[in-house]
Amino acid sequence: MIAHGPRQYPFSADELKDLLRNGSEVFLQEPSLLEVPVPCVVYGDLHGQYSDLHRWFNLNGWPWRTRSVFLGDFVDRGSHGIEVIALLTAMKFALGLAYTP
Repeated sequence: MIAHGPRQYPFSADELKDLLRNGSEVFLQEPSLLEVPVPCVVYGDLHGQYSDLHRWFNLNGWPWRTRSVFLGDFVDRGSHGIEVIALLTAMKFALGLAYTP
């Protein structure tokens, strides 16, 4: 996904559904309140802006290198909401418990 950019993710519709379904199950198991050590980068109000998310990661460091906190409001307005939530969910599976969007 990172290499391909918006609307060019290498998932079939079924793979995307599985990713999001499994991601929902994982996210629902996690606490809604976390203590996060500083320093960290806090992201919020992404609104489906996939290119902005990439830009912020390039400026602040990608989540596997920089502690990141995602507050929500990922997909409600922008034109790339599917890409945003798919990337954040895929990173959750790739990075494990240390990563919580």
